[in-house]
Amino acid sequence: MSSFDQLTDRTPFFSIKYEVAHQKGNRDTLPFWVADMDLPVADPIIEAIQKRASHPYFGYTSIDPAFFSTFAQWHTKRHGVAMDPERLAPAQNVVQALQHILALEAKEGDGVIVQPPVYFPFYSIIRQLRLRRIDNPLVLQDGRYEMDFEDLEEKIKKEKAKYLIFCSPHNPVGRVWTKDELTQLIDICDAYGVHILSDEIHSDLIHKGKHIPLHTLSPKAERITTSFYSSGKTFNLAALHSAYIYTRHAEEKKAYLDLESELEIPLSQIFGMVANIAAFSECEEWYQDMMAYIQGNIDYMKEFVKERLFPMRIIEPESTFLIWLDCREMGLTQEELRRFFLQDANVFLNCGEMFGKEGVGFMRWNIATPRARLEEGLRRVEQALQQRKK
Repeated sequence: MSSFDQLTDRTPFFSIKYEVAHQKGNRDTLPFWVADMDLPVADPIIEAIQKRASHPYFGYTSIDPAFFSTFAQWHTKRHGVAMDPERLAPAQNVVQALQHILALEAKEGDGVIVQPPVYFPFYSIIRQLRLRRIDNPLVLQDGRYEMDFEDLEEKIKKEKAKYLIFCSPHNPVGRVWTKDELTQLIDICDAYGVHILSDEIHSDLIHKGKHIPLHTLSPKAERITTSFYSSGKTFNLAALHSAYIYTRHAEEKKAYLDLESELEIPLSQIFGMVANIAAFSECEEWYQDMMAYIQGNIDYMKEFVKERLFPMRIIEPESTFLIWLDCREMGLTQEELRRFFLQDANVFLNCGEMFGKEGVGFMRWNIATPRARLEEGLRRVEQALQQRKK
């Protein structure tokens, strides 16, 4: 049996994933919402943390250069393009890093484009910095989301947008953007002087197509793109608060580090550091096994939904371990849909409207969980659907 099939009880260890689901529902509610895995991390990561914990000193700590070099080597191997570790800067998490890079140059009222339905903390970043949110919604064509470039260019010109927070691969719709799409995006943004902040936290979780790090596309892409990464999704290390910024140039890196120093934000988390080094240098086999397991869960859920959960439909996932579930043909309001899953089926998912009004009628389902738990969740939804039809 695969270690990923273990049905481990996470509730004694302050798991937000389970605590919130049980608060919203009951002690038997199955959580498939927030993007953390119910799959055990790789042994080399645990061993590295245990080894460091055996040294009984936990004072202020500098950053091991291997924190950057191992990630750069992993990224280069995974995506086939070189990454200069000297341009990497540390962060606690991608959301905070996005906010602080924007804060360095954006002025109150500046326009920031987002492409909903999209990861909802982007909206909070814009609001907290008192910037102006400009929506360039994705378009669903024949079951696949696409960017609306005509609308993008029009919004940039009309609204005088200066920034774009880009999601690549896209959360929650699962798109892996093609070279042609990215080239068109860069051409438009470069023409109007738009700085792109590219959230690429899911870039290792590719099922179809090939992820192209946006800054590597062309010299002008490199000039206008700041990219953001983390081990939190690939290796399930969100609680260890370690992330990376790939800066455009030395001046941006220095300005960011100066800001973090001014705010007195610590950038070295000792266990996050040693975990990342182990992850990116010793966990290739675990990664490949995890990706195969996730693909198996995708295949299982696709078949189950097709055969037994009509009228629900899955938007084909090209990346991530998050399924964007189209429930619009059920004819329910978003609140009715939320109640259906939580109260009738006793599973807790993310409601689509969290990601923007374009997400109404959709739900986001995290399938990075043991197969037996996924099967149980789907059976509960099937039973709830059958009850509705009576």
